[in-house]
Amino acid sequence: MTQALLISSDQQTPAAVTAVLAELEGFSTPIVLASAAQARLEFQRRDIDLVLVDESVEDGQGLAVMREMAVLEPLVPVCLLTTRMDADSVLRAVDAGARAVLPLPPSVERYAERLRSLSAWSRAAHGYVEEERESLGRPVGRVVALIGAKGGVGTSMIALAAAKAAAGRGRTVLLDLDLRGGDLASYCGIRVRHSVVDLVSVAAEIGGREVSEVAYPVRSGVELLPAPEHGEMGEEMTEAAARQIVQALRYQYDHVVIDCGSRLDEGTAGAMELADTIVVVATPEVPALRAVRRFKETLERLELARSTPLQVVLNRTSRHNEIQPAGAAKLIDAPLLGTLPESAQRLEPVLNAGTLLDLDLPVLTEIGRAVAELLTPVTAVTAPAAPAAPGTSAELPPAFAPGGAPPTPAPAPPPSVAAPAPQGRRARRAAERTDDGGSGKRLPFFGGRRRAAVDSAERGATAVEFAGAFIIALGVFFLCFELLLFGGVSLVAHNSAQEAARNYAVGMSHQQVVAAVSERMPGSLASGLSVSTSGSDVRVSIEIPGMIPGIGPAVGTAHVERER
Repeated sequence: MTQALLISSDQQTPAAVTAVLAELEGFSTPIVLASAAQARLEFQRRDIDLVLVDESVEDGQGLAVMREMAVLEPLVPVCLLTTRMDADSVLRAVDAGARAVLPLPPSVERYAERLRSLSAWSRAAHGYVEEERESLGRPVGRVVALIGAKGGVGTSMIALAAAKAAAGRGRTVLLDLDLRGGDLASYCGIRVRHSVVDLVSVAAEIGGREVSEVAYPVRSGVELLPAPEHGEMGEEMTEAAARQIVQALRYQYDHVVIDCGSRLDEGTAGAMELADTIVVVATPEVPALRAVRRFKETLERLELARSTPLQVVLNRTSRHNEIQPAGAAKLIDAPLLGTLPESAQRLEPVLNAGTLLDLDLPVLTEIGRAVAELLTPVTAVTAPAAPAAPGTSAELPPAFAPGGAPPTPAPAPPPSVAAPAPQGRRARRAAERTDDGGSGKRLPFFGGRRRAAVDSAERGATAVEFAGAFIIALGVFFLCFELLLFGGVSLVAHNSAQEAARNYAVGMSHQQVVAAVSERMPGSLASGLSVSTSGSDVRVSIEIPGMIPGIGPAVGTAHVERER
């Protein structure tokens, strides 16, 4: 039931309004008070859904009382009750914070539609605020992004194992951002009908309902947001959309595991910016280890995910490999999170059948748990890099090239002192142009926009977003003002039509009627007045002065009962 509060010091108004509300379904008997001070106390004692303020309350201070009530409870609509329904009165009421203006004495026809719409608006506003409070009160989930040093190193398999391990600790979502070749859906045995690309169009206002329409519940409590079935659809994903999607998932899930594939593009760059930890998957081979080092250098050049810890998982290890895990950690200069031995014979049948989640492989489960540990709220303690085996070096020796001879033991060179970072914009640009050994290669582009200065881009994006939001808010304000003005002028037109009908009834000429009607309205409206007759009906049309074309004119009609 909608509980209304009526502030009126008149003796007749409360009884008339109570009688009208009794005729409306869903409205309880209003609480009648005589001053704003009593209303403030009543707001603290009970929930009020609607406030009705008599303009004559407190010796004609109804507008001041209404303004105070609107400030006290912004989510409770305030309605002014007045005996004057001219345009000036309506505009003054709107300026004071009124959401509606209703006439006195009241009538069921006038009050029913307006009060029901105000009640529905109040319920919707309170529901939206409560939903936002609940979402803000929930703890923010943590994000881990997995990316392959190159293709075919097992990134998707390890991401799936990590999501399976994290699902036992809270709600977990697995996001496949390998948009052009991701195949996590087939690993889970599902057919893709909706993909994460479907969220791009609603990324700015994404919520739980939109996510649930795309997420696929799979075994072990994991929810999957798959990549599109057709790789060309991945071009729709932008960096801004990827950020918005990942940020929304943080508020919907406790753990977010992202499979970034093996390439750095707009979507994966945005995801890594929001990730709490980045895990690079590689194999103990020279091309893969070189790719890890290139990836780290790329992040540094682009100033991407600068404060995000990075760890490496080494897949397909064997004691027969030329490069062992200890040597690999030294070569890539990054901590190893764990190693995964070669298990192709166990993995091939389940990958073909789409039942990877059902596989009980201890070494894979252990790696999944290690990655899932990074999702705990406590800052993960990274394992120190294992000491290098005798004879290894921090640089990839030429002997590792195809056809080269095996490396000979040599003492490790002393650590080199890093050169100081260039200062100033020109120096940084010169360093970027001469990076990669002076080859003159330019930095990568993401969607045509250079990512060399992330901070400047962030500030520019914030300024653009603020300007866009301000323009939209200004447009909405003018539209609401124009609609309120249209309503006020429509009331004036209706009253003017009734007055014109009475003047015609007593025998006035057309010119006299127009002059009499014009004298009763403001000059800005009188200039656009038009009075016409059709049979026994009179029609008054008033042009609406406004800034939005296409609205108006306001028309009022009345029937002429001629006196005999």
